[in-house]
Amino acid sequence: MPVTAGEVMDDAAVLLNDSSKQSYTYAKMLPLLKVTYREWALAKHMSGDQLLKDRSTAIDIAAGATTVTSAPSDMVLPIRLEERPDGSTGLYEDMEKTAWEPDETQVETLDVWNWREETIYLRGATTAREVRIYYWKDLAELVDENSNIVGIRARIPLSYKTAALAAGSIGGNMELATALRDVGEARQSETISVNVKSRQDLPVRRLPFRRR
Repeated sequence: MPVTAGEVMDDAAVLLNDSSKQSYTYAKMLPLLKVTYREWALAKHMSGDQLLKDRSTAIDIAAGATTVTSAPSDMVLPIRLEERPDGSTGLYEDMEKTAWEPDETQVETLDVWNWREETIYLRGATTAREVRIYYWKDLAELVDENSNIVGIRARIPLSYKTAALAAGSIGGNMELATALRDVGEARQSETISVNVKSRQDLPVRRLPFRRR
């Protein structure tokens, strides 16, 4: 079962000795949870956590186009691209990531891509192509207590870190805030270490070199 923002805030209220949420209400704690959730996402991205990876559907690239204009809205950073003829049902072929798009004459295939200025740049191709993007994605914004939290293991560190912010900014108890923050950071580090270890056990997929 997914963990909700409300469950995390319930746990935070218990840590603050206010299980009935008389002082630490959802309305007061939700903005604080959003902060800790963004911190959680950043730590997951930096650790290379598989949880925040995704793959796009086919994206049409017109003949001659030199940028991808319809990348996924939740994309933080592209990992790799692959291409095939537009409208094809055949297999995709991997594209090569370069530091800059090469100053070369366009051919029938795109072959290369690069990422700068928050945009995917292409050399372009003389024929219409479609690409698929593998990417790091952002977490969906928390709207209310019913919003789902991504990551089962997120509950404990988020509860402690949200309680820490609440203890300091709402309760004015900096000593308690520091203690809760320290526990939250430790639990987050442990969680990320487990995820990194599990990823190290996965086989490595080596990409073939393909450049015309």
